[in-house]
Amino acid sequence: MRTKRAFIPSPLNGIARLEDRVVLARPGFLASGAAVLTSRALSKSAGEIREAFEDFAQRGQNYGRLNSDLRNAVSRIPFHRRGGLDDSMSVVVSQLRDDISFKAPRPVRFAFRSAMLNLRDSVRFGIDDGSVALR
Repeated sequence: MRTKRAFIPSPLNGIARLEDRVVLARPGFLASGAAVLTSRALSKSAGEIREAFEDFAQRGQNYGRLNSDLRNAVSRIPFHRRGGLDDSMSVVVSQLRDDISFKAPRPVRFAFRSAMLNLRDSVRFGIDDGSVALR
């Protein structure tokens, strides 16, 4: 009968600790601690933002659903809550509601552009401060 052997780290080049030989990084994070954002995830979020505004414009003006769709769309962006991306999407919906009630020209188009700029700025800020790595 075979018995399983436990992994016991042995000194390698004078290094006795396992932590010094293995990169301790969670899936989706680099060893430096930066969260990995793939270009596919970023483009998927942008596409879902577009779909949310198309649904809003074509299927009736449901602000609650738009807010929920926008929050779901940005949920794959690392640190979206801490960076304020969720809150900025809520502000976009609030501004859209005000613009529609005041009969502003092209309010949905303006809100869509504002949401996309918020997404871009949030990702760019994360890359600049080193908390996000785009792959």
